[in-house]
Amino acid sequence: NCIIDQLCFKKKIPEALKIFGEMNDRGCQADVATYNTLIKHFCKIRRTEKVYELLDDMEKGCSPNNMTYTYILKTTEKPRDVMNLIQRMEESGCKLDSDTYNLILNLYVSMKYEKGVQQIWEEMERNGSGPDQRSFTILVHGLHSQGQLDQALQYYTTMKSRGMTPEPRTRILVKAIHMKKDEPETEDRSPSMTGKNLKLDRVSGLLHVHK
Repeated sequence: NCIIDQLCFKKKIPEALKIFGEMNDRGCQADVATYNTLIKHFCKIRRTEKVYELLDDMEKGCSPNNMTYTYILKTTEKPRDVMNLIQRMEESGCKLDSDTYNLILNLYVSMKYEKGVQQIWEEMERNGSGPDQRSFTILVHGLHSQGQLDQALQYYTTMKSRGMTPEPRTRILVKAIHMKKDEPETEDRSPSMTGKNLKLDRVSGLLHVHK
């Protein structure tokens, strides 16, 4: 495994694949670490077809783990690709952990796939995997990058109300938002109104004003 990793690191992919192919002949069966090493490097050079070929082969002999799917998820560009990988994870018995959930959340936010964000958020809440401080940080920064400043501030407020400590970069971002909006920074950005003009956001549990 170390030899394959070093060959891939030095961009000697053909040599690494040759050793990989000879492993069984030498009585050394490829394991999860072997496949993950190859998948990691093929993901880096965007050889998607080879990545999925290795994944297919891997599922026949040993079970992929969270690291396997993490490498592949980071290369996805469309919500459908993410959903297909989630399905493969479930079928292989690989349970999503908080790191994987947050990675998927970050992907959906960057893809502006709101339905996916809501689904992952609710699933984290159901199984106790989150949302955690990282989840809120992803949304605050993601919403800011998309120009949704009020939403970003509301998630920031909710994060703090749940006893989570924002990262320094997030506090700096929030201060910048307040400066851009030319208003003083406050602890509570949630609407104080009540009645029919309020709607519950199913993702964050925040109340939004609808005029």
